[in-house]
Formats: sequence, C-alpha cells, structure tokens
Amino acid sequence: MKINNNLDVVHVKCVDFTFDGQGLAKYNNRTIFVPSLLIDEEADVAILYRKKEYDVGKIIKLTKTSPFRINPKCKCSTSCGGCSFQNLDYHKELEYKKIIATNTINKIGKFNFKDIPIHGMEYPYFYRNKIQIPFGYDKQHRLVYGFYKFKSHDIVPIKECVIEDECHVKILENIARLMKELNIKAYDEDRLNGDLRHVLIRVGKISKEIMVTLVVSNNRFKNKNTFSKALIKACPNITTLLLNINERKTNVILGEKEEVLYGKGYIEDYLLGIKFRISSKSFYQVNHDQCEVLYKLAFEKANLSKDDVILDAYCGIGTIGLTSARFLKKVVGVEIVSDAIKDA
Repeated sequence: MKINNNLDVVHVKCVDFTFDGQGLAKYNNRTIFVPSLLIDEEADVAILYRKKEYDVGKIIKLTKTSPFRINPKCKCSTSCGGCSFQNLDYHKELEYKKIIATNTINKIGKFNFKDIPIHGMEYPYFYRNKIQIPFGYDKQHRLVYGFYKFKSHDIVPIKECVIEDECHVKILENIARLMKELNIKAYDEDRLNGDLRHVLIRVGKISKEIMVTLVVSNNRFKNKNTFSKALIKACPNITTLLLNINERKTNVILGEKEEVLYGKGYIEDYLLGIKFRISSKSFYQVNHDQCEVLYKLAFEKANLSKDDVILDAYCGIGTIGLTSARFLKKVVGVEIVSDAIKDA
C-alpha cells in the first residue's frame, strides 16, 4: 500500500526497543525502526527511507495499543528528539531500562546477573538542571527556539520542556522578545551568518542560583550591555550572565572565549552536603536527586575506609572524589578540562 506522497506503508508489530528508545519491528525479514511505537503494539507504518540493513518508518495508524501507553505530558514528544518514552508508563519504562542495563553489563563485563535492582524517581519531570537551546528560523523566517527534531538540525519550537527546571520558560521567552526588540539575529547554520547560536541555562537544585550563557557567533554581539541589563531586569532570579563566543563551523556548542556580562561568572550548588562551583563548561550531573542516590549506593557498595586512596579519573569538578573524601585517606583527581579543575 502507498499513501499520498508515494511512501510505502506496511503493517508491523513492535518486538523490541533500540538502545535509544525507538520501536523495533520486522517485515519480510527487514528491520524497521519506528519512533514512538511500543512493544507489542501493531501499526500501519510508512517507510520514510531505506538503508542497506534497515528501514526507518513513522506511525500512520495504531491498530493495537499497548496497555502501558499514556498521554505524554510534552506536547512535542512525537517531533522533538529529546525524549524517547514520554508515551510509556514510567514504571514500565524502568522495567525496560533494567533489562537493557542488565544485558549490557552481562555482555560487556562477562557477568551473569539475573536481576539488577533499579532505582527510579518519585516524580520524573522538571528535574534537569541544565538546558541547551538552539535559536534559529523556521521556513517562514520566524524566530524559533527549541530542540532539534530527531536526527536532524530542524528546530522543533518548544515553549516548555517537561523534564527541564521550570525556570527556563520565562528566561527563553524574554531572550526571544529582546532579540526582536534589539534586532539581534539568530545564527543560520546554512548561510553561516547571524548572532545568537544557543542559550545554555544551568540552575542549582539546592542553591536555586541560575546561570545563563549566550553562545554567539562572534565577539561583535551588538547591544550586549543593553540586552544584558534588560534580561536581568525581566528575570531578576538570574545569578550570572555570560557571553560565550563560538566562531567555529561546528556542532560543538561552546567556544573557548567567554565574557562575564553580569554576576560572578559561575554558580554554586550542593551535592551530598558539599558545595560545588559550576561554570558553563564544567560537567555536573543533570539529575541532582538521582545523582545523590547513585553516589550513596556506590559508596556503600565500595565499602570505603580511612585507609583507602582512590583515583577519581576524569573527575570534572570533583563530585565523586569530594563527596567520598570524608570516608577516605586520600583522593587524587585527574581531569583534562582546566576550567573544571579550577571549579574543583
């Protein structure tokens, strides 16, 4: 069967998930990857494109629905490339993740674990303390910001992300407003022109401090003082505002040069009672609460003692080493990112 735009349509049943949460189905001995299709669901699927070893499709019509399918909180869950399981009951999602983790650990580590416990969240929404948002234009040349569509650089406009800290909504709205008022252009990846490429927002879960980093294409960001004063006035909860300059033709978000427009240039937050300094380039676990659960469990299983010396490889700002130091004789941290060492 074909549909209006001449795409082949096949009827399939989902038999598994891929590592990134796509539904996996079979048709005539061909593997078909179908985003948003859940295990045991059946659907009419349009084949979007074919590769040598697999096809990629999209759901045209569900003919059998999983009892674990739910209405996603996010209105953009089917188009945004950020989440895979917004339409799946969270407890069932944990079951599948548990299977994936167990199989991966057994395969790589040559173990034979049968049942690895999994520790889920009480409320798996609005937990992320970091968001990176690209700015650009849609086909009508209207300013948009959001997340990239799955496996593309097309921006899906998003006003609110249900897994990010809620502070991002007002900040992004005001950045977009000020860009229009001050005639600041979003960066165009194809034409390699424009000013604002990305906005990075980090928030301290305990401290509530907020860092906003404007990633621009050159150091001639016009009206930067007017822009920063107006943004801070509209969003006084911002603790520090930075200008990051990325002149490279690259998918890497942050550049090397940075300028502090407001505040101290970093934020602080607490993890297991230890205060950490976090800069724009530093790695800090995006899920604060689950990070504490993980670290407590790791320290317990490691049976640490005051006679132990540990090497914290790739230590970043030292969250593992510094939170475990109270149980140890000595911690040695190793890290290639100099900004992270300064923060530690």
